[in-house]
Amino acid sequence: MDLQYMKRIKFYLNWLGSWPFEDLYEVYKEEPKRLPLRNSKILIIYFICILLGGIMYVKVHKNELNFFELGHNYITLLMNVVSLQRVTMALLNSYRVMMAHFILNFHLFHHKHRSKYAMKIYKQIDTICSWYTIYLYSQMYVGCILFNLGPLINNIMSGAFESHAYSAENGTAPEFEFSVYLYLPFTVQTKKQYGLISLLNILLTSDGACIFCTFDVLMSIIIFHVWGHLKILKYHLESFPKPALAECEPGNSYTKVVMYTEDELPIIFEKLKENIEHHKLIIEFMNLASNAFGVMICVYFIFHQVIGCILLLEISAMDMESFASYGVLTFVMFQQLIQISIIFELIGSKSETIKHAVYDMPWECMDIKNKKIFLFFLSNVQKPIALKAMGLVSIGVQTMASILKTSFSYFIMLRTLAEN
Repeated sequence: MDLQYMKRIKFYLNWLGSWPFEDLYEVYKEEPKRLPLRNSKILIIYFICILLGGIMYVKVHKNELNFFELGHNYITLLMNVVSLQRVTMALLNSYRVMMAHFILNFHLFHHKHRSKYAMKIYKQIDTICSWYTIYLYSQMYVGCILFNLGPLINNIMSGAFESHAYSAENGTAPEFEFSVYLYLPFTVQTKKQYGLISLLNILLTSDGACIFCTFDVLMSIIIFHVWGHLKILKYHLESFPKPALAECEPGNSYTKVVMYTEDELPIIFEKLKENIEHHKLIIEFMNLASNAFGVMICVYFIFHQVIGCILLLEISAMDMESFASYGVLTFVMFQQLIQISIIFELIGSKSETIKHAVYDMPWECMDIKNKKIFLFFLSNVQKPIALKAMGLVSIGVQTMASILKTSFSYFIMLRTLAEN
């Protein structure tokens, strides 16, 4: 927990009421230090109220909003749905068990002693995770600022803050623009009212951005560690000791099978057992991660499927206003989808190499007992290691390509409807 990226994750998950203090109580030996009013139950109520406010706004003002304004409200509503689903994660036992297992057992910190190569991979993954968290959280802050800065600039340009914008005599009121629209029992007419609603918008967008980025960071770091475990396992399989007599042959190749000696067989048994247990550790953790993140990934990819075509529609106006309002958001959303899919693909591509590495082991040199164990190991590694959405769909580049293709198809259809 002294690692910088783990400190960042703990800080932001604690801010979202999702850090499993109780499950890690024996580690901290202290009372959980939760932030006031930031536990998951309060945040769930908070996001439910925000979601209902957004739905009511669309229902009441649907006839007044044009096609693109309606699209903006659908974007914020969908983001609220994803945020609401993610803050419920802390209530799931599968999430808490997975987090505790990751921190206490699976993290490469606990496995760097396996070999010099394991230490090397641990340091590489530590560097990757540190820079990745900095990169993604920088995106979070920049995106949140730009998302709230756009409406402010538009209000200034439209003269909404000028004194003549509101007149009690003729009943005119300024039309303020906001980053998130919620149903209000009154019309925003003064700068003070605008300031209060804007502060609420900033808080909401900051929490939403934090939820999106933090859980993406958490998933990515977990995937990086799984990838690191697979690299270590592959190296140990490839460097599995050959019979001592075989190493005397020219080029380390032999025309006849050279069996392990009686002295070597117990060592081979322990090496084989160690690799099987390492593979079992990876499989068990991937099952825990799939149970914990399955629903979240499914909701996330459905969200990308829908919001992708809406964002393309919003920037299809091809003017400065649309690019300023949605250009960065569109880039970030598509980049997040591509980025997370490529990271997931790391596991699939690396797990494919494991079965080849197992088969290349000198199994023909083993005795009957070890050959039976090896056959069991070879059978287990045939099944690809992958994180699945709802236990059904494997996440990777193919899924990402399918979502992008479908989003563009729906965008073309919606663009035609908008023109008509």
